[in-house]
Amino acid sequence: MAWWNRDNGVPSELAGLLLPNERILAWATHHSGVIAATTQALVSTDHHDSKRIPWTHVLSAKWEGSMLTINLAPDLSSLGWLIDEPGQLPVAVRDRVTAHIVVDRTRRFNDQEVRFIAHRGETDIEWLTIAQDADWAHSPQGQASIQAELVSLRSTLGV
Repeated sequence: MAWWNRDNGVPSELAGLLLPNERILAWATHHSGVIAATTQALVSTDHHDSKRIPWTHVLSAKWEGSMLTINLAPDLSSLGWLIDEPGQLPVAVRDRVTAHIVVDRTRRFNDQEVRFIAHRGETDIEWLTIAQDADWAHSPQGQASIQAELVSLRSTLGV
């Protein structure tokens, strides 16, 4: 994978958004602008706005054809881009997301399913639990079950 610098054909709208010592791993055009995977973030520009999404906030990325969709912590919101010619962007995004997700496990509690995700935050490992049924997760039984499993995962995995 090529490492790009500010003088290596990178569109000017991206070069202006880079932090000191940040490198572009891959970039492509999307339906209304440019998107890049950098060493620190996913950066996107379009006609109206620019977005900078640190890898520490990305829980998952999914490619369907030329459509990139990412899910974000802590609110589980999603963003998507229709990429014109993805090139090396899928590889760079996968590598960065994989580097920041430490644990991703799903557990069943009777008929309830909960996903446990540990990801690298700004300064430490942060855990997020995503329950299939929010009402059950907020019940005393659900909270106790989730907390016990979280303690077990942390202990077993050393995270």
